[in-house]
Amino acid sequence: MSAPASRSSAAPPRAEELLRRAMEEYPDPVCLCDAGDRIVFINRAFRELNPGLEHLLEPGCAYVEHLAAALAAGAFPDKSADPGGWIAERIAVRRGGGEFEVRRAPDRWLLVRDVRLADGATLTICLDITARKRAEQALAESEARYRMVAERMLDGILVLQDARIVHANPAIERLTGFAVEELIGREFAPLVHPEDRALVAERHRRRSAGEAIEPRYDIRVLTRSGEAVWVQISNARIEWQGRPAVLTIVSDIRERKRAEQALREAYAELEESQARARLGSWTLYPARQIGHWSAQMYRIFGRDPALGAPPFAEFLKLVHPEDRRLIEDSLREAIRGRATGAFEFRTDPAVLPLRYLAATVNAVSRTDADEPVVTGTVQDITERKLAEQAIRRLNETLEQRVRERTAELEAALAELESFSYSVSHDLRAPLRAMAGFSRMLIEDEGERLSAEGRRMLAVVEKNAVRMGELVDDLLTLARVSRAGLVRAPLDVERLARALAADLAPRYPSAEIAIEPLPPAEGDETLVRQALLNLMDNALKYSARAGQPRMEVGWDEAAGAYFVRDNGVGFDMAYAGKLFRPFERLHPESEFSGTGIGLAIVKRVIERHGGRVWAESAPGAGAVFRFTLRAAP
Repeated sequence: MSAPASRSSAAPPRAEELLRRAMEEYPDPVCLCDAGDRIVFINRAFRELNPGLEHLLEPGCAYVEHLAAALAAGAFPDKSADPGGWIAERIAVRRGGGEFEVRRAPDRWLLVRDVRLADGATLTICLDITARKRAEQALAESEARYRMVAERMLDGILVLQDARIVHANPAIERLTGFAVEELIGREFAPLVHPEDRALVAERHRRRSAGEAIEPRYDIRVLTRSGEAVWVQISNARIEWQGRPAVLTIVSDIRERKRAEQALREAYAELEESQARARLGSWTLYPARQIGHWSAQMYRIFGRDPALGAPPFAEFLKLVHPEDRRLIEDSLREAIRGRATGAFEFRTDPAVLPLRYLAATVNAVSRTDADEPVVTGTVQDITERKLAEQAIRRLNETLEQRVRERTAELEAALAELESFSYSVSHDLRAPLRAMAGFSRMLIEDEGERLSAEGRRMLAVVEKNAVRMGELVDDLLTLARVSRAGLVRAPLDVERLARALAADLAPRYPSAEIAIEPLPPAEGDETLVRQALLNLMDNALKYSARAGQPRMEVGWDEAAGAYFVRDNGVGFDMAYAGKLFRPFERLHPESEFSGTGIGLAIVKRVIERHGGRVWAESAPGAGAVFRFTLRAAP
């Protein structure tokens, strides 16, 4: 047998060595300095915290030397603005013992804790709190986002703990008139309208009992002024600052409540209007063959509302047998998605008094429950139909009478036009004779006549000539009214230039300007006559101006031709008389004429489907505009 192995004779490590080894492997940076603040011991984590500064971390080195070097190297970016001040602050903390937080580059946070030992030495432990700081930052950003959203929300936000308000956003202040500071710490219940407090209490009881209740409900809250404001409350359980809380969204629904009231009033008005118009509305659920009727539907069909709307098959029995197929086809088309529009049907006189009804059937739609539904209307038009039948019988006799009277009127008008033309035509020869013989007497017998005799013969001649001109103008007016229109492309500019050449010798001192004119469509003879009258008038009424001027052009904005002069003009108060036959705005002693020319212009332009109008002021000339159909 061999001898038993002997125990090792090596001495166990001392406690100081064990402590040193433990501190060396400690995961957080540790530094021990003597009473003179010189380094006695640092562990591996402390060396790794300060790479490149190992020569300043040897035992005996002053603690402040490695701190200044680390600061100069940018290890403490938040302290670079005042490095000397921060080092002094750091030394003061070390001497008294304590802790502080500091950010190490690039983005690491440390909690530095200095422990002052009994012999004056200082033990420094650096705890990594980066994760905590990031969490705090994330929380701060989250709270900032919440506050930003909450403060910008139109809806009010309250946070309640133990039935008291611990947070409120500005919207609550706008809604209630209470400042946010006034609301914090107050109970929510007193803000609720007394008539609604029981509802709030009941909901709280049911929620506390674990019942599932609708999260939204409507109540009234009281403002600072005592006004009751309708709001919608939405509640959700949350955690606020580490404690259970209730998040309450307070939405102003005054507009909705007003709309609901208006809707109720509108529905009542609709019922009243349907009664007045004898118009009923209905709803049918094809799958179940049942539906709903408005109050007027019951009145139309004489049905007791207590019985409800009849099934479709029963309803068909109320319809005239000849019209039942029409009802069925309309409903079938509606179910296929096609509205049939309005149609008429009758009630069955064997069941109900005969009524004539107008109906509409809308294309199928779907309810919130996705059930097909068809809607429509029925209007009692019995009185209208009976009136139409009476009118139809009356029209049958009236139409014949109208045809007879129209024929008589057309014959009378034709006779009148023919008479007017004949009278005007037959007057021309006598008038010419009167003027001619008066001239001959003056020329041949003038010496034997007294001065008064010659004057009187001159008056006869002058009036005979004027009467002849008047007859000529009347013939022209009759001609433009009776003549058939020969529409053709019309070169208005060429026509205006030709007329200007004809008129120039009569007004040698006048300046005549013809601008480019767009072509038109019309009867050249009639348009020539109208344009001649307008241009002749412009030259006649501007003849007394220092430099007479007449301009024919095109007004793009008005879409019209114009004739402008710088003559005597007229007062627009009398513009309505311009285009009436025989109406004159200036005495004949000043300007000759018959008063027919502008009436001819109006008749020609209106026969072409256009219009003519004038603008002027006394002494400021006049402009006449007229429209014609554009050339094709």
